[in-house]
Amino acid sequence: MSFTPLTPSAQLAFRRDQISAFLLSGAPRPGDGADLGCPGRPVCPGALWKNRRMAHDVTQPEPTLPPWRRTTQDGAPYWTKNYQPGVPIDIELPTESLCSLLDTAVREAGNHVATQFFGAEMTYRELGDRVARAAEGLRRLGVHAGDRVAILLPNCPQHLIAFYAIVRLGAVVVEHNPLYTAPELEKLFADHGARVAIALDASIDKLNQLPIYERPT
Repeated sequence: MSFTPLTPSAQLAFRRDQISAFLLSGAPRPGDGADLGCPGRPVCPGALWKNRRMAHDVTQPEPTLPPWRRTTQDGAPYWTKNYQPGVPIDIELPTESLCSLLDTAVREAGNHVATQFFGAEMTYRELGDRVARAAEGLRRLGVHAGDRVAILLPNCPQHLIAFYAIVRLGAVVVEHNPLYTAPELEKLFADHGARVAIALDASIDKLNQLPIYERPT
């Protein structure tokens, strides 16, 4: 049994402090729902923005409010003060699929930079080409619409390529922390039943430790 990495450059050296994670300053906090008439129920930042008149507590000085409840002078969420000029606060949500959005970006902004990773840049045209190639590789492995495909990659361009390649086939992306141990992966694979995995070389040994009935092929 063997696992073929998405690209030969899967020997990525990464540390915990290099793995990107995002912290949303407006993350739900217990009890915030009381502001909208739902005591004890967490409320997302979007809900506060939709109810912007209630997001600003006029009974307290602005600096004493936590960041996720502050607003700018025009009533916009506090964090929008850091938006670059021309970036809209409200956007019209697209109705196209993720693949259609990628195709549009490739067509209309092919030469624009899509990713920057440790000094290496990839344009939207290059991204679209690599997604198409990866999707064809998965199809030849027998991946069909509805199948589950596991990803064990850090935040890197290969992860993005793998995600869109799986989605393009109509398959289901199953994300995993590449730092998970074999016992942790065993429980997850027993649950979702993915038969194909896209992983770092460093994760292959852990996949090979899974029981034969849970290993991806």
